[in-house]
Amino acid sequence: MMHRKGPAAALAVTAAALVACGSSANTTPGASATPPGSASAEASASSLPSASLAVATFSCDIKPGAGLLPNATPKPGRIVATIADIESSTGLSVNTSVDISIISGYTQCRYDIGQGGQLDITFLNSSAQSSAELAKTKQQNLALHDRGCNGCSITGMTPLSELGPDGYKATSDGDPVFGSITAGTYFEVEGVKLKDVRVERLALLIAGKLGGGSSPSLPPLPTPTPS
Repeated sequence: MMHRKGPAAALAVTAAALVACGSSANTTPGASATPPGSASAEASASSLPSASLAVATFSCDIKPGAGLLPNATPKPGRIVATIADIESSTGLSVNTSVDISIISGYTQCRYDIGQGGQLDITFLNSSAQSSAELAKTKQQNLALHDRGCNGCSITGMTPLSELGPDGYKATSDGDPVFGSITAGTYFEVEGVKLKDVRVERLALLIAGKLGGGSSPSLPPLPTPTPS
């Protein structure tokens, strides 16, 4: 997939790569991606009521000194996964962090972690559209954060009861993807060059914090390795 960049240096060009992959700043959840610059895209953008653009309910925790965009700071919104949460659940250190939200209605956070690993955490900001977007994920085999990507897909999507009745696990280019709707919020966590259990632990932690319940029981971390 064109928008995945493992090494930290490559994260600086994330936004450009996402656009190349078909993302559009005027795309809203539930709408099909249209190539930027086309007549239909321009018409759609001009007719889209500003009130329909979902408010960024969620925000990314930007590690001080590690935001790769100019003057990167957390945007207003709820931070569900803090840097401390990510490091404790995965057992790896966060090296760099950046908000790479491109598609309207989604908050997407990217973290370069460990030795060459990467985490993408995506939240759908509108709870009213959670069920519809989960249905689209299942029908189109398309990860939540890949809504604007042409040619992207997930495979092997299976239920994961540990994440609740809507929880699931899948793979994207061989990398683990975990997602669920918890307390009305649809979220997804994907790891690149990371062991499944590290990504699952973070997904469970996020689900627990969204649900407002007690801390979830997490599977044990793997024997320390680079990923």
